[in-house]
Amino acid sequence: MALTVDVKDVQEFSEVRDGPGGGLSVGAATSIATLIKTLKAKFGDDHPVYSGVTRHLRRVANVQVRGAGSWAGNLALTAATDATFPSDVGLVLSAVGVTLEVLVPAAGAEGAVLRSHVAVEDFLNSPATPGAIVVRGYFPAHAGGEHLFYADKTAQRHVNCHSVVNAAFLLRVHADPHRQDAAPVVLEARAVLGGVAPSLRRFPGLESSLTGKPLGRGSLAAALVALDADIASFGFSTDPQNSRPYRRALARAFTYKLFLQAQPSLPHELESAVTPFAAGEDRPVSSGNWRFATDAPDQPVGEAVPKLSALLQASGEAKYTSDIKPPADALYGAMVFSTTAACVLEGMDTSVCLTMPGVEAVVTAADVPGKNLYIGNTSRVFFSVGDRVPFVGAPLALVVADSLKHARAAAKAVDLVFRERTPEARAAALRNAWRDAEARTEDLDDAELRQALLDLEAAGVPRRLLKRRAALDPVTGTPTVREIGVAATVGNADAVLGPLSPPTIRPSTGPGEGCEGLSSSSSSTATTWSSGNVVEGRVVLDGQKHFFMETQAALAVPDEDGRIKVWSGTQGAPFTQQMLGRVLGKPLHRVEVAVRRVGGAFGGKLFAHLGTALAAAVAAVKLGRPVMMHNERLDDMAMMGGREPMTALYRASFESDGAVSALSLYFDLDGGNDAKMCAGDLSMASQWSDGCYYVPNFKVNGRVHYSPRPGNTSMRAPGNLQSIAVREMVNAHVAHALGVPLDVVQERNMYTVGQTTPFGDEIGSATFNWTVPTLWARIKEAVAFDARSRAVAAFNSANRFRKRGLALMPTKYGMGPADYRVGALINVYAADGTVEVFHSGSEIGQGINTKVAQAVAYGLGVPLGQVVVGDNSTSHVPNGTLTGGSGTSETCVGAALDACATLMDRLAPYLEESGGDWSGAVSAANDDSVLLSVTGMWKDSTEYSGSFEYATQGCAFSEVEIDCLTGEAQILRCDLHMDLGRSLNPAVDLGQLQGGFVMSLGYFLTEEVVYTDEEVQLNLGTFNQKIPSAYDIPEVFNVSLLPNTPNPTGVLSSKASGEPPMALAGSTFLAIRQAIEACRCDAGRTNYVQLPVPLSVQAIQQACLTDRLGELPL
Repeated sequence: MALTVDVKDVQEFSEVRDGPGGGLSVGAATSIATLIKTLKAKFGDDHPVYSGVTRHLRRVANVQVRGAGSWAGNLALTAATDATFPSDVGLVLSAVGVTLEVLVPAAGAEGAVLRSHVAVEDFLNSPATPGAIVVRGYFPAHAGGEHLFYADKTAQRHVNCHSVVNAAFLLRVHADPHRQDAAPVVLEARAVLGGVAPSLRRFPGLESSLTGKPLGRGSLAAALVALDADIASFGFSTDPQNSRPYRRALARAFTYKLFLQAQPSLPHELESAVTPFAAGEDRPVSSGNWRFATDAPDQPVGEAVPKLSALLQASGEAKYTSDIKPPADALYGAMVFSTTAACVLEGMDTSVCLTMPGVEAVVTAADVPGKNLYIGNTSRVFFSVGDRVPFVGAPLALVVADSLKHARAAAKAVDLVFRERTPEARAAALRNAWRDAEARTEDLDDAELRQALLDLEAAGVPRRLLKRRAALDPVTGTPTVREIGVAATVGNADAVLGPLSPPTIRPSTGPGEGCEGLSSSSSSTATTWSSGNVVEGRVVLDGQKHFFMETQAALAVPDEDGRIKVWSGTQGAPFTQQMLGRVLGKPLHRVEVAVRRVGGAFGGKLFAHLGTALAAAVAAVKLGRPVMMHNERLDDMAMMGGREPMTALYRASFESDGAVSALSLYFDLDGGNDAKMCAGDLSMASQWSDGCYYVPNFKVNGRVHYSPRPGNTSMRAPGNLQSIAVREMVNAHVAHALGVPLDVVQERNMYTVGQTTPFGDEIGSATFNWTVPTLWARIKEAVAFDARSRAVAAFNSANRFRKRGLALMPTKYGMGPADYRVGALINVYAADGTVEVFHSGSEIGQGINTKVAQAVAYGLGVPLGQVVVGDNSTSHVPNGTLTGGSGTSETCVGAALDACATLMDRLAPYLEESGGDWSGAVSAANDDSVLLSVTGMWKDSTEYSGSFEYATQGCAFSEVEIDCLTGEAQILRCDLHMDLGRSLNPAVDLGQLQGGFVMSLGYFLTEEVVYTDEEVQLNLGTFNQKIPSAYDIPEVFNVSLLPNTPNPTGVLSSKASGEPPMALAGSTFLAIRQAIEACRCDAGRTNYVQLPVPLSVQAIQQACLTDRLGELPL
């Protein structure tokens, strides 16, 4: 019988007492947080060794983990991974010489043997002994003599993130009292590094090179040579995300910083190099201001009302699909998915799975009662034995059991047999798959893209996202608009620049490939070229995972007479209903889809949720019992794609004043296995690619290509987040070629009133107001841009390895609410006059329910507290479009106001008779059998000739600081100035602006998507995928809404807020670029370097060229 023991209850494991020689004995179950407090209490805050140890320990994980996890548990975890994990706990404990007491089972007999004085590094690197238990650790006092301790780490983000490389040094030194300007001499050295060698190691060659020598320039050169020799001796660890050159550079950087720390004094330009970025709780809490107009003529619309569900969400009481309590007879499902790409599934052995506890059934393609295909007949509910399975994560079967735990365990026990059994055969299959991707992409001609876009439109994607493309009228030469497409041409860019050829389709590369000065990961770029007044570049913008808080979830409940109700975390209940009807072979009046709220979506629950909802429904129909699914995080991410990676090509000609006279753009999107479904995102990339800038000769084109990876899909600001960023990169390249500040080029090319975009929108027309110049001027004044620019230049001149940068960036986010099809249902309860409203939008965190409730309160003239928003259900409000594109909130408000107008017409005589008393009026109307239920539909009658009805506009300012030696970045300040017309709810909208900006920060800086050569996604789960934390957001973050600018075409004069701020986080990318260029200039490199997205710590450091400086200064 298995027995679990909580080691915290074992006295010896939690005991802390004085150790020999004035040291400390700490029980193995002592939490990391308690260890930090204990070391401080014992040795004081200014101890030459333990003050550095406790500071480094505070960079481990987060407050909660440090409070619960023990220091020895961390070591055990590291040992269990063959010490490949670069443990920060093991690092500093090894460096200061902590020894362990380890209880080891006696060989060939019962009982155990206690081993004492086991070095931490020996425990981590020795073969694992089953049953070995760490009992306690002995921390030496390090009293007497002079000690120098230095520990550091670099990670993908500032907190709650494992190290790329970490290092800790403990030196016993002697300083000559008669030569205060001389570097101390090292008497004894310990040097421990992680993330470089195959395991956490002491570096003996480096230790030897330091011992007996002063920490001066000559010793630094010898130490770096010894470090390289140790690395060569050990060999590199396997790290698919971070290249060997980068990890070597970090090891050298930390060694160099050790020498800087040891100097009695430093030149001013080097002082900042030894000042670490504030880590964890040392960093001040971010601050900032919200500024918005407080006049709200349509109250409660326009008031800064908190989201109505905010308190429920904060307390954990809000119910999501995954929180629904299933019926008592419910079963639970877990997906079986492919672990191999591009291979033929020859067998699926479920015999072991079916014998496991609680397992009821395995559901396969043979159990699908209707069609096994959905979304334009391109996606499958399940692949079958005999199929060539196109990607890792492809759905094969659903294991159904009496609990999620049992279902998940059994799903992992299904034995999958593929025809290609050897690594060589699987590699050949993948090569064929990539060749086939090229051929299939060539077959994906304009007609197929047209059909794909029409399929998306039929699915409920608003047509304005898809339908328009600009072309030249053959007679007048002016821009006109025609249906469905992804290209636009104005003027004659080809004649000026020549055509751009599509890039070659190939797998993303691993670390090591890249352009000059940039060792790259999968997001690396090739070189760029510039000559005379023409610049050209190739930019690789990586993908991004949706990473919503609630993974895909569904509950399918079969009912009498062939009916079924499916609760689904979806952005489109009506479309989910359609797909369920197709797969189940049922008419839609027997299928209901409901959703109360969704725990984050960002486009990942437009279509990608269907696999979960359909599988649960098929199982429920087969078994006649409710089936609940809630995917584990790693499985959920493995089965999904995300934002499409993009390779962008550009070529631009420009004048001496910075005016861009011709621009040609080409966007190549990786659609994964289902490229056609990304056609809409390519269309959006094209239609937003002009940014805020006029170019007389403009051309944009592109394609979506296939790859043997999960199908990618829309993600917040799909396609245009990338294309708007690329347009700014063109500006940056032009500015670099001319040797002028970026803002000079931006201002020279900015649209002016009366100009027309390549997509037919007249800037500053009655229906397309133009406020970017006003916002630009306001933000420059608010941040004192010119003075800050001078201060940044002075900082960069005074600091060699710390650099700052700043940048401005505008955005013009086109919107077309006329293409939405949404409805509302209002029920008034006559007994008390309270109101319940239903609408066809999904509450995905954007505050749509709050805005609709405010609108209904305004439209009916009742207090907001008298209105509640009911669950979204196809039985209440059918036939709506998908929730997406940032326009669903305003259009659902419009539908609700339409319903209110109908109801108020019915109630007018009763309100007049009651003197305006609402309760009395509805009661009297009900007595007269007046129907108190009304419906409304959104219909926009605005006439507009271009691609968009209006544009949400804004400007951003960002100031950053980078550590050129490590690549770490700190965002010092960001300001957003936005034109949202007359905001429907400033509190909700300001939250959307900041949230969207921070989400995009992850795309531009920290989030990487990496595949192995076998096309297995590596950055899965919270351990490897690093979205921004609270310590990665700007230290100062101000947001201001432009007052007195009602939108002439918006619902109640408003504008959308969800996606428009996304591109503005590109200002941090541009600011970091400026900082990198300042460092490269110090290194004697003034050529333009193309930087990748995301601009990770690796990309920043490698672009700075600090590991190529030769002799480092001291």
